[in-house]
Amino acid sequence: MLSFATPDAIQATAVDSFERTSSRDLQAFELRFRKTVQSSNCQSQFLTMFDVFKRQANLLSQLSLVPDDWNGYGSPAPSGEAIGIARTILNILWTERLIPRRVLPSAEGGVALVFSSTSENRAVIETLNNRETIILFYDRSGNSKTLDWPESTQVQHEFLLSLKDHLRGARLAVA
Repeated sequence: MLSFATPDAIQATAVDSFERTSSRDLQAFELRFRKTVQSSNCQSQFLTMFDVFKRQANLLSQLSLVPDDWNGYGSPAPSGEAIGIARTILNILWTERLIPRRVLPSAEGGVALVFSSTSENRAVIETLNNRETIILFYDRSGNSKTLDWPESTQVQHEFLLSLKDHLRGARLAVA
């Protein structure tokens, strides 16, 4: 008789309770069972991330409804062009499995893709109404670094690697 114990999804095991040792057939079944559980766990993480990505893409679309002076300080509404550039960047971010925590209108006029992490580090990618796109790396100690978003796909990839490192806790160079 087979007994199943799943203390957690990744450590799932199958044991033949009538045998002192497991047969080769049972060991093969156990291996297939573990692979199935691990596969479904990975798929679930992917689908969760994809749901967040879709939510952020929908929020980005809704920014076209934001009026001028949306914050009471005279900030312009995001332009259609800024939203389009932000959508392109969001799709690039998806390929790197980097999803912003928030998608907001920028006080400068445009779109802000906001990142936070478990470390002290934060980042914002802003696509402005004047077609300028910048990335701001900062930490909660007041250190920051601002860079222009590159046109080159290769350099964008390098920027995203830097963003990942930054969000994992890499220190900013303090001048």
